[in-house]
Amino acid sequence: MGVAEGGYDPVVGEATVEVAASRQRVWDFVTAPESMFFVSDGVTKTFRVPGTPVGRPGEQICVVHDLGGIVSVQMVEVSSTNAPTMFAARWLTSEGGLVERTVLTALDGDRTALNLQLEMIVPHGEGQRIAPSLQQQTESSVRRIRAAIESGAHFRRPDDPAGLVTDEG
Repeated sequence: MGVAEGGYDPVVGEATVEVAASRQRVWDFVTAPESMFFVSDGVTKTFRVPGTPVGRPGEQICVVHDLGGIVSVQMVEVSSTNAPTMFAARWLTSEGGLVERTVLTALDGDRTALNLQLEMIVPHGEGQRIAPSLQQQTESSVRRIRAAIESGAHFRRPDDPAGLVTDEG
């Protein structure tokens, strides 16, 4: 995105937190569709779209929200990955073409820096109004992710037939 095009401006929210877990553990959490239950309000169902590749560009995830009786469906598509360091995804059904980028940096002492960037395009002149809420959403998301991981939440790994996820990753 980056440059205003055709009367639109980019708006970016970015936040970084340190998580007391290995990079692989954080990666397993943030790439699992079930993490949406922790990150976003009103999620009632989330799943990988059957037939799409898992953990690679083209993977699609369906997220169903119910906010005050209003049900909406969002489709997310992974656009690039470099496991366990970075992934990017496009929210296909999001107004403003939301793009999510997550970067994980291994730190000393089995800790990980989690950087989340959300970027969208909005009509020219709307950026100043929308930017604070996008920034707040980004900061809330990384705090929720850290809290969930540090509390011990984990999910089945799709590449593990036994479905086991250990604290080691």
